[in-house]
Amino acid sequence: RPQGNGVEVVTSGGSESLLDDGVLATGKIGPWAGLASAGLLATDGYTLIAPDQRGPIDRPSNVHAQNALVEGQRALAGNGRVFMRANALNESRHNGTPGQYNLTRLWRAAAGADRGDWSLRLFGSGEHYRQTFSSVNATRTTEKLTKFQYDPADELGAAARWRHAVAAHAMLLAGADTRDVRATDNETLLVGAGGTTAISARQRLTGAWGEALYPP
Repeated sequence: RPQGNGVEVVTSGGSESLLDDGVLATGKIGPWAGLASAGLLATDGYTLIAPDQRGPIDRPSNVHAQNALVEGQRALAGNGRVFMRANALNESRHNGTPGQYNLTRLWRAAAGADRGDWSLRLFGSGEHYRQTFSSVNATRTTEKLTKFQYDPADELGAAARWRHAVAAHAMLLAGADTRDVRATDNETLLVGAGGTTAISARQRLTGAWGEALYPP
C-alpha cells in the first residue's frame, strides 16, 4: 500500500539482449493515496536446436513482456479504506521458427472497502491467449502452419468478510464469496480438410463459511 511520496526505478541487463526494467511511483495527500508501476522484460533468447542440427528455418526463442498497475485509495475512520486497482500484462513469445509464437494478454481489476468489522471485494479479469503450431521438414528448411489456437477466458467475482471480537481472547468470523468463470477453446486446423472447433465451458462457485476462534 502507498505510504508516502516517492519514485523507485530498477534496471538490469544481461547476455542475449536481456532487459529487466521496472518503475514504481507512490503519492499521498491527506486521506488520499495512490501508486503506479510498470515493468518491461525482454530477451532475444537463444536457438533451441543444437548447432549441428539447425537449418535456415531456426530462429532464437525469445520473449517480450510488459506489465502495468495503477491503484488509488482513500482512508476512512477507524483504520478503514476504500480502493480501486487495475493491472495488465502483455506477453509475446517466439518459439524457434518464424511461424511459431504465442501471445498472452491479461487484465485484472478489483475494488474493495474495509470498515470496522467488514471487508468487501469485487474483482474481474480477462485473458486472451493465442498460439500457432507448425510442421518443419527434415532438413529444417521450410515450415508449414498446422493449427491456430485462441482461448479467451473471463472472470467476475465478489467476496465479503466479517469478524468481531466477543472477548479478550475470542473472535467470531464469517464470510461468503462467489465467482463466475467462462472460457472457450477455439482451434483452427490449417491442414487436411481444415475447419474450426470451439469448446466452451462455464464454472460458478459460491460458498459461505463461519468460524469461532479462541486462542488460549
